[in-house]
Amino acid sequence: MSNENEDEMTLDDAGRRPGGEASDSGGKPLRIAVVEDDKVTRDTVVQWISHTPGFEVVGAFEDATVALAPVIKLMPDVLLVDVNMPGMSGIEFVSAVISRAPNIQCMM
Repeated sequence: MSNENEDEMTLDDAGRRPGGEASDSGGKPLRIAVVEDDKVTRDTVVQWISHTPGFEVVGAFEDATVALAPVIKLMPDVLLVDVNMPGMSGIEFVSAVISRAPNIQCMM
């Protein structure tokens, strides 16, 4: 598979960029926030990320409405968001985040 964009890099099986780093930030860990209403899922994701070298959990939230202001203040590199949540949906939440902080990468 050819890479048309020179700035894009593929990740290895452990989610690291070539050279072993998880981010382009000079060896600093990739900062991740999680928004998930299900406690078991949220805790599992946080635990998994916390034990993965090169990644740091900077926030975990069960409610998108409550998470909006802290996420903007924390400015994580990546935001992992559940799509189906009570109140504000993940889609609405990501739209609100991107309008305020377009540099945050969001995954649903």
